Amino acid sequence: LKAIRWIYSQLKIPKHLFVVHDSLNVSFLVSDEALKLQLEKTRLSIHNIASQISSVIALQSFLGKKVLPFVGTILVLLGTYLFIRNFLSSQTIKFKNTYITRSFIKYNEQVWQQQKFSALPLSKEERKVYSLVPSFCQTPKERKCTARFFLPVLANLCIWVVFSAVDYLLYWLIFSVSKHLHDFPELEVHFKLYYHKNAAKFIFNNGAVVSKTTYFKMSLFEESCIPKPNISLSATWTQLGVILFFLIVLGLLTSTLTQLKILVATAFFPSTDMERIKYLHTKLLNRRSKFSKKKVKRKLPSFAKLHFWFPILQALGNARQKETNV
Repeated sequence: LKAIRWIYSQLKIPKHLFVVHDSLNVSFLVSDEALKLQLEKTRLSIHNIASQISSVIALQSFLGKKVLPFVGTILVLLGTYLFIRNFLSSQTIKFKNTYITRSFIKYNEQVWQQQKFSALPLSKEERKVYSLVPSFCQTPKERKCTARFFLPVLANLCIWVVFSAVDYLLYWLIFSVSKHLHDFPELEVHFKLYYHKNAAKFIFNNGAVVSKTTYFKMSLFEESCIPKPNISLSATWTQLGVILFFLIVLGLLTSTLTQLKILVATAFFPSTDMERIKYLHTKLLNRRSKFSKKKVKRKLPSFAKLHFWFPILQALGNARQKETNV
């Protein structure tokens, strides 16, 4: 009996003879050779364009970090050299010679002590051309130069506004397209499954055929394929605002910086400064003498006067003047 039980335990068939795991893997295959070639050409063209864009961006970053500071330094040195050359040249003694410095005031006092004509104080018309140093007030000529400085700044600002508007419109266009793609209804895929059902048989045979209908939903567009636009107005306008702030400050301080350059140049080259002072002093006096001559009323000759032809009128006028005096 024990032997029979042992044999039965050894021959005991498990409940689950085998387990079937099934999975559905979907793949696609393009059998059209022409379409394959077209897709390959498209991939290569996209790769070339991407490489060109990356190379241009790398070149721009290199120029911005290395070349532009070097070029800016060269321009500053060149501008300084040209300013000093014009300041020291005897042929350009009129260069920026419209500032009344302390040296000019001392020279004018020395001339006044020698009982000669003084160029100070300046008249109202002269203050529109010449300015005291240091001074933050701008003459009309300096205001025109400042306005000319701000013209290209304003033009570039308008261009930036146009580009920002185009960028904002593109952002809204892509955003609306992506929103419509998200709103597309999901695609329902229906399919029927047929299989043979063998309920209580170990060996497969032609059992009952069972059909089952099912479906699943899938989106028309992959989430990774839908564009996700991003725009940062603060990043753009913050940098642009900083640049505009410094440009406005530099534009308003143009006359002050010019005065500073004149003062530094006169401190290093006093002999040239004295020549410029003498020239400006003489120029002011000559200008005043010309204006005074123009303002002097010319006296009419005696034959052009009324009493020359009618002396009785002059006698009557003299008699009336005597009566009023009495």
